[in-house]
Amino acid sequence: MQVKSIYGIDTLYYFAQSNEAYENAFFDLQGQLESQTKLHETDLYAYAHSSMIVKLGNTALQYLGKDKGVYWFRDVNEYFKLGLKNPNIASYQQNIHIQLQGVGIYTIGLKSLLAFINEELLKDITTGLFEISRADLNCFVQYEFGFVTKEMFVSKKKGYHVISEFGNSKRTQTIYVGKKPFLLRLYDKKIELDKSDKAEIMQDYFVYHGFDLNEPIFNLEFEMHRVHFKNMGIRTLEGLLSNANNLFKKAMDDIRLIDLSTISKKDMLNNSKNRAKTLEIWESIKENYSIAEFLQYEIDLKRIPQKRSVYDLPKFITDTHELIHKALNNNIVLSPDLITKISDRAIDLYGEIKEKPSHPSPRVATKYDVFIRDKEDDLIARYKCTKDDELIPYQLPFKLLGTKELQHTIKRLSKQLTTATHDDAKTLTQQLKIANNELSKRLEVM
Repeated sequence: MQVKSIYGIDTLYYFAQSNEAYENAFFDLQGQLESQTKLHETDLYAYAHSSMIVKLGNTALQYLGKDKGVYWFRDVNEYFKLGLKNPNIASYQQNIHIQLQGVGIYTIGLKSLLAFINEELLKDITTGLFEISRADLNCFVQYEFGFVTKEMFVSKKKGYHVISEFGNSKRTQTIYVGKKPFLLRLYDKKIELDKSDKAEIMQDYFVYHGFDLNEPIFNLEFEMHRVHFKNMGIRTLEGLLSNANNLFKKAMDDIRLIDLSTISKKDMLNNSKNRAKTLEIWESIKENYSIAEFLQYEIDLKRIPQKRSVYDLPKFITDTHELIHKALNNNIVLSPDLITKISDRAIDLYGEIKEKPSHPSPRVATKYDVFIRDKEDDLIARYKCTKDDELIPYQLPFKLLGTKELQHTIKRLSKQLTTATHDDAKTLTQQLKIANNELSKRLEVM
């Protein structure tokens, strides 16, 4: 029986054994997190963990949060997740958890993804031993399994009797057989993709392998966990990959899809369904299963649709915080009233632009710069003169100021601080601290 099928591994979790260099790498990442946490805690709004980006080597990672003592990160492309344990708390060496994501597996391929993680990202902090935690061995098949019912599954093994069935009166959509650490899932992949944000990537993957997206696509997968692998004598990632074909075929024998028409009603009543013949499609998938092609799969990244960027409120708040920090670092005096005025003006301008899109946003036109100097000809103040002859003061970063101008700026900020409101005083104090530090560095040199 010939049907279009794609054999592979849909999910892969494993541990990496850490080495002596891991401790320094972990505490470096922890330090990066603490620095960003302190920065965010000074803000008025809540922040998402994913807004904190750290670097492990040259790879940027988003922080996802801490769960059961594990610090979780994700690469910015969402190809994999990385979990790290504090080496001082977890004394054993399985401190590094790796979870490959479907986006990564079906975009750059399992082989390329493992090579990057194991041989580049983690190379300096692991011993090279990778132990398997979970793997879902699967087969995407261009076949309509909607006729299948839970009565059609049979197994000689104990503990595989747990069966869940979902669908409607016309067809079955999903069936689960068994329970952890070993279970079978058979489900309509097209229905799942309707609710998935990776639909475009998977559709591209299916077309690449010759599937017709207008025809049924089911996924048949066996979820296997560490206990099951140990019972099969498999411990390492390498052991899984070299034995994946045999594991899948044995699983197909452990849980069979049978033809009920090949046994009598008496056999069914006497719970003798083991006598029934296996359906041809089940045998065909079992006999042809091989991950050799899957492991060689690499797709041209240009063919993969890029993830659409969604600009939402958390992103806006993060961008606003960054702008405020940039303003403070460049000595711009901010106050709640000023920020409110800027916000109101931006909203008004947006309304004007929407009504008259052909007109550019109004800008302050400057005629020339005005500099004020002291008797020794040292620059002490800067202004922009507008076309209406209005002088607008502006400030360069402290590092770019001359020493005299820096001293004058400190005096001006100190004077402003004596009459400032509570909110303005907070900003002025920060600026004075930065300015005084810069002046102290120069005086030390002198």
